[in-house]
Amino acid sequence: MRSLFARLRGTCWFLPILLIAANSPASDPYTEVDGERKPWISVIKPSESTPEGQLARADGLYQDGKLKKAGKAYHSLVKRWPRSPEAVKAKASYASVLVSRGKIRKAFDTYQELVENYAGSFPYEEVLAQQLRIAHEVATTKKGKFLFFPGFKDPETAIEMYSKIVSNGPQWEFAPQAQMRVGRIQEEIKEYDSAIASYMQTMIRYPDSPFAEDAAFGRIRCLVALSDASVNDMEVTEEGWHAIGVYQIKYPDSRFSEDVYRMRYHLSRRLALAAYKIALFYDEMASKPRAALEEYRKMARRFPKSEWTGKAKQRIDQLQMELEGMSEE
Repeated sequence: MRSLFARLRGTCWFLPILLIAANSPASDPYTEVDGERKPWISVIKPSESTPEGQLARADGLYQDGKLKKAGKAYHSLVKRWPRSPEAVKAKASYASVLVSRGKIRKAFDTYQELVENYAGSFPYEEVLAQQLRIAHEVATTKKGKFLFFPGFKDPETAIEMYSKIVSNGPQWEFAPQAQMRVGRIQEEIKEYDSAIASYMQTMIRYPDSPFAEDAAFGRIRCLVALSDASVNDMEVTEEGWHAIGVYQIKYPDSRFSEDVYRMRYHLSRRLALAAYKIALFYDEMASKPRAALEEYRKMARRFPKSEWTGKAKQRIDQLQMELEGMSEE
């Protein structure tokens, strides 16, 4: 039998290659460039020997309109000299190339890498503005262009983008708008609980922004929608009714006043009926006249103009007489 060494001797030639692969810049032998997977050996090697020269070459390709080649040149510079000053410019230019080529989601991620890895080395607000523009496009542009399939928006991706923008620049002048958009999209796709939380974040973080009022109204819309979806959930109905009361005090001249008034009436009617039913239960089912009287009084005080208040007041008078008669016996 051949020795173990003899059997392995013919295979040891590939061990150096395995060691090189194991210590390569990427655990995956392929990397993604312009949305395509290519061997990392072929893409990380720049054409020039210095970052300055490589940047000049990439800029020249970009100016000549050779976007795909320019993108590869910028990308290889960042991979080869990631800590160089030129890498910052190359990363930003690479994102710009991706935008020009219509690869906006990849461009957003590239800008995000710039924010995370090169903070303080580039015009921060310009990058945030580019990310905001991309997020707007993702939120409003339909995807899918096949015949008979008109496509649809991509709300999940847009929410993620807007959230990252707020995280990147919480004090940026357009951060309130981005936070507001998160809530609006969540409301549009009927994720009402998440939308309420996002609207609350807008109200709390940016109380003096023009979006605070819009967020407060958005929160009310979501609470009303949740109440309509579960008419017996008095907790969410109470929360909506209270939110409307606070809104009317804080924004007495709101452009949404008529809508808010209708919503208040809508929820008040639901709460009044629920309160009347509680009193009716004590009155007719539980045979507890004192408890019923108390509930009728509470209901009449809180909702003096409801369509059930007249009946409640009549029953209040009757129960008072009955209880007085019982006490005299």
